[in-house]
Amino acid sequence: MSRCRNSYQEQALTPLRLEELGASSGGGGPMGCRTYLQDSLDALLKEAKDKFKGYDSCSTPELAELAYKKVHDGSPLRLWKASVEVPAGPEEVLTRVLREQGRWDEDLMESRVVETLGDRTEVYQYTRNTMAPHPTRDHLVLRTWVTDLPKGACALVCTSVDHDGAALLGVRANVLTSRYFIEPCSSNKSRLTHISRVDCR
Repeated sequence: MSRCRNSYQEQALTPLRLEELGASSGGGGPMGCRTYLQDSLDALLKEAKDKFKGYDSCSTPELAELAYKKVHDGSPLRLWKASVEVPAGPEEVLTRVLREQGRWDEDLMESRVVETLGDRTEVYQYTRNTMAPHPTRDHLVLRTWVTDLPKGACALVCTSVDHDGAALLGVRANVLTSRYFIEPCSSNKSRLTHISRVDCR
């Protein structure tokens, strides 16, 4: 059992610092960070354009669609997709996701913006309660969003990051992928699709 590696933490796949993000794209620092986020947005928009193909559907008692996709990178973690209709416009839904997490996340304990990097980019920290005896889960993510997409759609992408301004408030989860695509589907109604891949450790 000691040789099993079921966690990204055990495999030393820990979140990168801001200045390290995007290094694989030919740069680091602020420019590399922006490149990394833009690549994430582009990947999300491509999936949305392709109607999120390639996922295997799952049954759920909730009024939502649930599906997953296997990622062939040596980790057993799946990429999950959930979609639900919300009685609000895309920008209102985006505001709720960004600024009103306590309204829809019943396990949220606290949240704060650690650093603002631009009009639509920030480092955000939040902690979530978990079922005993599991410890509190601490999340520290770099996130950016856009609201000027065709047909009034909005998008938000997040990924874990290391930051000196955020003290550890529990077991630090590794958010490998968290992407939201919000599109209008009828009058004052939106379809929210969330794609996520998280190592809760």
